[in-house]
Amino acid sequence: TVWADVHAGHAESIFDGWNRLTCLVVLLNALGGIMVTMTMKYADNILKTFAVSMSLVINCLLSFLFMSTSLDAQDICGVVIVIGGTWMYNCGTNTPPSAVTTSSSDKGLEGLELQRGVYAPVQQDSPAESA
Repeated sequence: TVWADVHAGHAESIFDGWNRLTCLVVLLNALGGIMVTMTMKYADNILKTFAVSMSLVINCLLSFLFMSTSLDAQDICGVVIVIGGTWMYNCGTNTPPSAVTTSSSDKGLEGLELQRGVYAPVQQDSPAESA
């Protein structure tokens, strides 16, 4: 480990043995982590999952084109499933949250109604107002 090497005098610094390629890989991994953080902050977990899936598809296709790797039936089936799932998710209806209706018989939602996309307690009319 790095700490044992420093104490034994084997390494002059933590970055001993690193070259430009190693630094590039570390930098790309750090930028990837920042991009995941930004995705989770401004989007949601579902979009992050689709982004990772589509990046694997792109990686598979680029490896086939530029690194002369072979794609077998399992790879092609996976690519088709990922692209199909992403397409089906994006073709869903865009119903605004305020248009969603719920019944009060839903388990755990008694006494709540959907207001502007958020479940809020139902306001009861006072006996004086109803008379």
